[in-house]
Amino acid sequence: MRQQYEVLARRIKGMAHAYTGTVFVPAGTSVTVGGVVHTAAPLTPLEQASRNASEVTRAAWNMGLNMHSLWVGLNLNQAEWSTLDLSVAYGVSAPRFSGFGGLHQHRL
Repeated sequence: MRQQYEVLARRIKGMAHAYTGTVFVPAGTSVTVGGVVHTAAPLTPLEQASRNASEVTRAAWNMGLNMHSLWVGLNLNQAEWSTLDLSVAYGVSAPRFSGFGGLHQHRL
């Protein structure tokens, strides 16, 4: 089966494998199309665990990107190292670092 994100383009272009007449419904929801209600079963516990793991990974990746931006900004402005108040500049969630080689990040 083709990936769902390809279906819309295939339907618009009138291409093969457009799954005409097939309605894709997010798990655990109902959608009405043409007066017909289509319902999908909720996620199984395994699917929910996979989704949760994916969301935790996504959040960690986003935090890493945010931290990278912070570190780049700090590195480019080394004159501010002794004067910049991180909690003011970056809000309540500004990071602080442990004394263990600076390898751990914590929230203030």
